Amino acid sequence: MACEFDVTGGVIPQDELDAYLSRARETFGREPRRMALRVDGDFVDIDYTFDPAPL
Repeated sequence: MACEFDVTGGVIPQDELDAYLSRARETFGREPRRMALRVDGDFVDIDYTFDPAPL
């Protein structure tokens, strides 16, 4: 499964997107389906969307 990135408010280089994805995998133990990233100056707000957890 490939994570979809939705970046608004600026540009984020691919290597930085890869780092955010790697951190999400480590933090949540699974890969998000989608990451919405909003650039706000020097800050990036991230909203994660995951597939439902298996039962």
